[in-house]
Amino acid sequence: MFLILLWIPAFVSVPALSQAPPPPPQNIHVDKWLLMWAPASQESNITYTVEYQSFDPGKWKGVPTCIREAITSCNVAVSKAESVNGCVMLRVRAERDGLSSIPVQACSRHGHSCSPEVSLTVRPQSMTVYLSRNHSLVQEHASQVKYRVYYGKAGELLTKSLDAASSVSIPKLEEGQRA
Repeated sequence: MFLILLWIPAFVSVPALSQAPPPPPQNIHVDKWLLMWAPASQESNITYTVEYQSFDPGKWKGVPTCIREAITSCNVAVSKAESVNGCVMLRVRAERDGLSSIPVQACSRHGHSCSPEVSLTVRPQSMTVYLSRNHSLVQEHASQVKYRVYYGKAGELLTKSLDAASSVSIPKLEEGQRA
């Protein structure tokens, strides 16, 4: 009786386990109840998820029509029902192959009811943020209204903040930081 042993080496391609998450979306802003952003990558397989928080710390909820969608805008009016004084916090993150970018919070550019109109003055290593007091929260709550301006390096979570009633100066900025 003959025993034949056949050995065939198999080479299997395994995806790299250290694949990096996609870059976060950029230029995120909200105008009324439409959240918009720009992709940070030209990859075609990136989707986006939009979430909102109605001032209940730690409880982000997905906007049902904007979960893992290949879009760059989202109607977030559904979050209005859970808003406090017409205000909600919004964020969006990019996703690819089960990996997510850091979520990036949105800013209002046009004086939404919970955000003032903003103008900036930039000087070397500093910036002053001027906040309009001509919107509904100021009309309702007068001098009790204060704003929190978040800033940090582009593409990172905005962890630094300053509080102010009408304007705030951000000193010692490095190139690449945003407010």
